[in-house]
Amino acid sequence: MKNIEPIRKALTEADLNGKLIEYLISLENRLRRVECGPILCELHNTGQISLVAEVNLAAIAKLENNDFWMIIHPLDQAIPGLKCSHHEILEFVDTLVKKAGSDGAAGMPNLSLVKWCSSNLIEAEKIVADAMSLDHLCVAYCVLRIRHSRS
Repeated sequence: MKNIEPIRKALTEADLNGKLIEYLISLENRLRRVECGPILCELHNTGQISLVAEVNLAAIAKLENNDFWMIIHPLDQAIPGLKCSHHEILEFVDTLVKKAGSDGAAGMPNLSLVKWCSSNLIEAEKIVADAMSLDHLCVAYCVLRIRHSRS
């Protein structure tokens, strides 16, 4: 079994310095970045990092296309297990979807959001409730919550 403690520590330090996204890009190879998805989720859920922090969302939005595609997989892998509010997850997913643009892989975060809804029923219900109040993010993504409830 690999020792992942050094990467956990490096991710935590990078987030504290507002450089989490830059650190993910700097990882030496694609395999190492892909392995980070579950680690990112765990660190987020234990409060050691915040994937949904404004600084990280802004860093994702500013990425060059090649850099974005280098880190989309670990970020997407983290979505289903994240413990956060419905607005936080929607902002995170929306940032990834907007950055992906019209590429076919732009649907990955949407599918992960459907999985997140399955694991976070109370927060997922808030998506529909807020959509009925015309919250723009909830309106945009409530179809994914409804899709989950019909699965």
